[in-house]
Amino acid sequence: LEQHTEAKSLPEIAYLDSTGTRQTLDASPAKITILHLWATWCIPCIAELPELARFAEAHSDRITVLPLSLDKPDNLIVESFYVSHNISGLPVVFDIRMAAFRALGIRALPATIFINSDGKEIARISGPANWQDKEITDFIKSASPH
Repeated sequence: LEQHTEAKSLPEIAYLDSTGTRQTLDASPAKITILHLWATWCIPCIAELPELARFAEAHSDRITVLPLSLDKPDNLIVESFYVSHNISGLPVVFDIRMAAFRALGIRALPATIFINSDGKEIARISGPANWQDKEITDFIKSASPH
């Protein structure tokens, strides 16, 4: 977990929702947003995403998770992955032609960006995260607006 000493401004992050509609990332005034970039073909992502889903459920009062898939925008690909890995509670959303991946300067998957209630990046994890790590839980508690 790479915590920033100062919150960083983010570029506009646009994505496609499950209806194919272009959305932009909005900060949640009451929660930390976890922007997670992943893909069904990414080996470390396959193990990590179910853990992130459980973490999101356990901390739903403090966080919102947006798992941006770099797969081609086909709901069936991601929905099938969710079903086969017992993932519930996460939306089906897609990075538009890797625009967020590039704009955020990400080099490899998975990658996780922590965004505060002001819409600024406060931390990131490059590579797979251990969502049972006390450091992450403590960080969420300390950075959470409530």
